[in-house]
Amino acid sequence: MTPRRAAACGLAVVLATAAAQAQPAGDAAPRSRPPDEAGCPRDHLTSYDGRVLRYSRHSDHTDLQIRTDWDTTESVRIRHPGQGDAARWFMLAGQPFQAADWARITTAAGRLRPGWRVVAWVCDDGRNPLVDWQPPR
Repeated sequence: MTPRRAAACGLAVVLATAAAQAQPAGDAAPRSRPPDEAGCPRDHLTSYDGRVLRYSRHSDHTDLQIRTDWDTTESVRIRHPGQGDAARWFMLAGQPFQAADWARITTAAGRLRPGWRVVAWVCDDGRNPLVDWQPPR
């Protein structure tokens, strides 16, 4: 192999490795368009797409821990003092969250049903994130 061909092959390996590292783990879908309800410019918005590791609902806030498709673990808190729940900041498969949707995502004991995923849209200005629940596949 000529030195020029070897250099080209080496560059191809480097580019392929970089592309593989830029892809999310597992069966992750490409990033999706943020919903209009996210409410902040794209350059101030990030999303955490993944499966829910922990879900806890309190009288004034709801916490989610998400194992992202990018192999990171992220936590989001939705503050809802005086409102009892975070439904105002929830969506279900891209649609507004309805009262009946609670029974779809949680059991009677208020625990999250298995297999649910979320896309949490998080603005960098401190406002509450918008959480889009994704049904199990």
